[in-house]
Amino acid sequence: MRHVWRREWLVFPLFVAGSLGLSLLGQRFPLPYIILAFMNHGLLAGLVMVLSSAPWEEKLLASSVLIAVFTIFGDFCCSLLSVAFLVFLHLAVGIPEPFLADWMGSLIVFLSILAVAVAVCLLAGRAGVVLCGKERKWYLTAAVPLFLLTAVTDVADWCASHGILLKTEGNLYYAQLLSHGEICVLAALCLSAAACHLFGMNRVYEERQKSSRYQCQVTAYRMLTEQHRQAERLRHDLKNHVIALQGLVEERDWEAMEDYLEAMEESGGLGDGRELAGSPALGALLGRKRREAENQRIRWECSVDPPDGFGFWEFDLCVLFGNLLDNAIAACGRIPEGEDRFLRIRARTVKRCFLLEVKNSAGRKEGTSGTGAGGRSGERKGLGLQNVRDVVKRYHGTMETEEADGIFTSLVLLPAKGIREGDPGGEDSRT
Repeated sequence: MRHVWRREWLVFPLFVAGSLGLSLLGQRFPLPYIILAFMNHGLLAGLVMVLSSAPWEEKLLASSVLIAVFTIFGDFCCSLLSVAFLVFLHLAVGIPEPFLADWMGSLIVFLSILAVAVAVCLLAGRAGVVLCGKERKWYLTAAVPLFLLTAVTDVADWCASHGILLKTEGNLYYAQLLSHGEICVLAALCLSAAACHLFGMNRVYEERQKSSRYQCQVTAYRMLTEQHRQAERLRHDLKNHVIALQGLVEERDWEAMEDYLEAMEESGGLGDGRELAGSPALGALLGRKRREAENQRIRWECSVDPPDGFGFWEFDLCVLFGNLLDNAIAACGRIPEGEDRFLRIRARTVKRCFLLEVKNSAGRKEGTSGTGAGGRSGERKGLGLQNVRDVVKRYHGTMETEEADGIFTSLVLLPAKGIREGDPGGEDSRT
């Protein structure tokens, strides 16, 4: 959406010029009003598609918003100004049954276009921030009702031009007032419905994001609490463990001593957060995923350098690591135990960018390039990869996947000091 709002100054004059051309075409070759209306909508949508470099779903929503503003708000302004002119002619000038002359109609159209231009500029500064950084399904769901409301306005305009909304044998002045008043009220209702739908969906989306962050924080807290409890339990029995280790040293039973130390490390959770110092939540997450992999006899290799000073949310890092590792562990779990099953994580700073590389064995028959973690299918995988792509997009990063020789590789590159889109005021980005 942001790409469209930066070029509204170019979309608007081209659309106005094209609309005038279509009006002249309609005068020379009489066409039904509905056909001309759809041609105008198609012209505006085509300009958005051509001039914007955003993804197609963002273009679709941008087209629906602009078409709704031009059609519904334009009708509202025309009807309101027509009522104002008629009332002025009747009360101030004293004409019993005033009728709008051609020059008055042209003036009303010009003022309406001016009002629409101001509305587009105001919308560019506010809605452009609200409507960016969403998932694809959100854009499609938001666009369809706007197109339907525009179609309702078009049908109402056609009915008004054919005298279907109001038929009267009485005073022409009151007939015009009622006709324009009906269109004005209908357009106001459609505008209100469109605004409530669009901004209401945005509010629901934000609340869902807050709920997801809260659940992630709760999960991280529970992991840290469990680690603390295990460490306290180990500390309570430390004296007994020291006595046992001293006995093994005296007996010089080094193999038993090594097994005993490994058992102490496992029971106390000492290795859970060793993959990433300085990030308790991510360290706890990596520790949990390591245990899951080792329980499934998956070889675990992890080397992660913390991205200090990059302005990344710990929540977003957990989303990246968690979903990629879930997919990788699931792909390794489907490989028979006799074959090589491994999971390799590398994360480091490369030229002021944070590079995350996840490699896992995918199997030579099961993997399918580009499906994620070696062909993992299903709704959870799709949602997980979509969440990863959303985080990458918010930080203006890139994501690539590749499969070769039974190894699936996921690469995520996030630039330093990347300000997340959609953060109010940029406060939480900490850049």
